[in-house]
Amino acid sequence: MKLKALLITFSILLLMGCDSYTPFVRLEQRIVVQLMGIDYEEGEFTTTMQFSLGKRSDAGVNENDLKVIKGSGINVHSAVRQARAAIGKELLFTQIQVILLGRGVLENNAVETIEDFLTYCDKHSIALVAGTYETAEELIAKKYKDEFADKNKVLLIMENAGNTGVFPSGKIYETLMSAYNVSGACFIPLLGLRESSNKDSVDSTSEGGDNEVAEGNMEIVPAGGALIIDGKMAARLDEYACSGLAMLMNKANTASVTFQSPFDNKPYSIEIHKVKTKIHPFFDGENLVYKADITAYAETAFNRVLLDIRDGKTLPNEYIKKTAEKTVLERLDTAVHNTAGYGGDVLMLEDCLKHYNPGDWLKLEENWRDEVKSAQFVFTVNIEII
Repeated sequence: MKLKALLITFSILLLMGCDSYTPFVRLEQRIVVQLMGIDYEEGEFTTTMQFSLGKRSDAGVNENDLKVIKGSGINVHSAVRQARAAIGKELLFTQIQVILLGRGVLENNAVETIEDFLTYCDKHSIALVAGTYETAEELIAKKYKDEFADKNKVLLIMENAGNTGVFPSGKIYETLMSAYNVSGACFIPLLGLRESSNKDSVDSTSEGGDNEVAEGNMEIVPAGGALIIDGKMAARLDEYACSGLAMLMNKANTASVTFQSPFDNKPYSIEIHKVKTKIHPFFDGENLVYKADITAYAETAFNRVLLDIRDGKTLPNEYIKKTAEKTVLERLDTAVHNTAGYGGDVLMLEDCLKHYNPGDWLKLEENWRDEVKSAQFVFTVNIEII
């Protein structure tokens, strides 16, 4: 009888409707955040989050509808809670594509802020990390409406800049891994705003969502990079130094090399591909020496200036090769001066030395930051024209 009663009770429970959704968060109660900006000023954090409401199709127009919410608090957690309370929905952070740190964060607590994001939002994040010398809120407010909803436009800008050697872009754990080295240094690429000259770009301030550009419309563009040491910005790198750093870090698949011709004083540009860097460290008894060999290819199919026109209107290929190699060497020197010159080991020289010469590492570990400052870099560049 007891067994029968238990079976009946269990059957009744199975047939009963569920009137409480407390353990669950329904899909329509979630917001999938794509971009997150974090600002810091006078002890207060501000988080600005851009999210998608999904694609909609009206009269043949298929576009991504974006919204922005923000919150403030004494830390990242409280700022996110305020934003969540204001919108009345759960925020899903697993699809964040770019974390954008404002100027106040870069100058005060960049690494700690990244750690807080991983603690309070998504500890398995694979988002790219970027910064801005303006406010993150100002950039996140830009809402690029386009039909490609899978990747946010800011992510596309970051990926394109990384692939073409404008600056090295890294995911959140790559940035932290660099920041945890003995020199406490990491590199964060910067994004900025400039007036748009593209009449087909989208006006983010337009409520109607049309494709017309308002007068003075601003767009997001790469704007150099920041050297972070001990969690704070030690130096701001220009685009020239960032392009050299991308080559040294093996982050550039292609790169553009521009040089001046002594024959007609005109600027010439070529695209180089398959950029590869091999670094060999050693200690010569007095100084730490890093020998870096950079190889690349310049293909005539991508560079019309390399075509052999016999009327003499183009520069000789041998001259182009030597001048391009010299220009790349100048970039590399500038990149090293603006990073290693401050004692910042953003090139992961520590790991390289541990791998090749662990005995030398034990000798230099105690004063590693000073050793990085005084290190000698020997560069060789070979650009093959094919």
